[in-house]
Amino acid sequence: MKLFLTILTLLFFSSVSTFSQIDILGKIKDKVEKKVDEKTDEAIDEGLEELEEGIKNSNKNEDSEENKESSDESLDNEESKKESKTKEDPLTVFRSYDFIPGNNIFFYDNFENDKVGDFPVKWNTSGTGEIVRLSKYPGNWFKIIDATSYVPEINTPLPENYTIEFDIVVQSYDDRDLEHNGYLGDLYFQFHAFTNNDKEYINHPWGYYTAEDEATLIVMAGLDFGPAAPFRITNFQRGEAFGLNSTSNLKAFNKKIDKVIHFAMLVNKTRYRLWVDEKKVLDIPKAFPPAKYNVFQLGTGEWDDDDEKYGIYLGNFKFAETTADIRSTFEKEKKIVTRGILFDINSDKIKPESYGVLKDIAQILKDNSSSKFLIVGHTDNDGDEKLNLDLSKRRAASVKNVLVKEFGIDTARLDTDGKGESAPVSNNNTPEGKASNRRVEFIKK
Repeated sequence: MKLFLTILTLLFFSSVSTFSQIDILGKIKDKVEKKVDEKTDEAIDEGLEELEEGIKNSNKNEDSEENKESSDESLDNEESKKESKTKEDPLTVFRSYDFIPGNNIFFYDNFENDKVGDFPVKWNTSGTGEIVRLSKYPGNWFKIIDATSYVPEINTPLPENYTIEFDIVVQSYDDRDLEHNGYLGDLYFQFHAFTNNDKEYINHPWGYYTAEDEATLIVMAGLDFGPAAPFRITNFQRGEAFGLNSTSNLKAFNKKIDKVIHFAMLVNKTRYRLWVDEKKVLDIPKAFPPAKYNVFQLGTGEWDDDDEKYGIYLGNFKFAETTADIRSTFEKEKKIVTRGILFDINSDKIKPESYGVLKDIAQILKDNSSSKFLIVGHTDNDGDEKLNLDLSKRRAASVKNVLVKEFGIDTARLDTDGKGESAPVSNNNTPEGKASNRRVEFIKK
């Protein structure tokens, strides 16, 4: 541009005499200004185009980042949904659990009346044991040792149809589980029909039967926390094998070191069924030789380890007779009373082993779809009366919540209430009476 102006100026001065008659200076000035304006406009246009392109690209980048963030959020939400699906509530893990406990409790012991360090007063043994407290789990627990027999003092013949439930916690304080490939000893469950009055069974731990038995059923549960857990069941009559000796190997104890394991047994005359947590591990139609059984014995194998480094802890032991099922009772009384919906101590949190009962009740509610029901919670008389009343109301509300969310019962059909300790059906002076008073009722309206 400067060179262009210089040339024009030289031409002008060299030709001024020739073109004196013409106002060429003004024309040159106009031309120069016009040319400058054109170049300036071009520069401005180019600058504006670059600016616009930059803005567009910037917007595209922002949109891209927003889309990416939105996409990431969507992925996060999807992952969250997937994670929430995989992390099921412990209660719903028991969807295949079909155990229904008996409703007439004739022996119950959660060891709450025993002092820490003592042997529990309602049990007998061939060796020893003691009440302890565990840091992770509330209440008292009965620590049992190896090569020892334990018998709950029921003092009445066992009925034809009944259930047994209890919890165990297995703890290993060293690498013993690795050294032994996950095998941590045996539990024996023995059902005896004794004819002698001296009850010499107490001198025979480890699941051995004696010639004094009229009949015996022995169930061995190997606490194998490795690939498979063996369950063996054998029956005898008058000291001779009765024709049953079967074994079931299932991964019932996988990853359950230092966790509560729930055992549940159902006896229907000769039939024996056993569940460990949500798994049914044995179902033997002709397990019991015909006899009148009067003793249940729990024995331990010899695990050759220091009891300070390894322990089995027993809790919440319950025998209950099974009478008419709840469906039959409901048809007669238009009311369901169950002691099979269990809660954590002083809590409205439902235990997972309650699933079978809840499923059964939900089906009755569905079969009576035109009816409304009142769910009523009840407690024993331990603790403050006002707190028990509040607890019973919250427990009834928790039951309703599960029936609605898990089983699809219409919430409008269910009302809740709680009576606390005000409506006992048994004597609160015994553990069995207290267990009977802790119940949930479903009343047809």
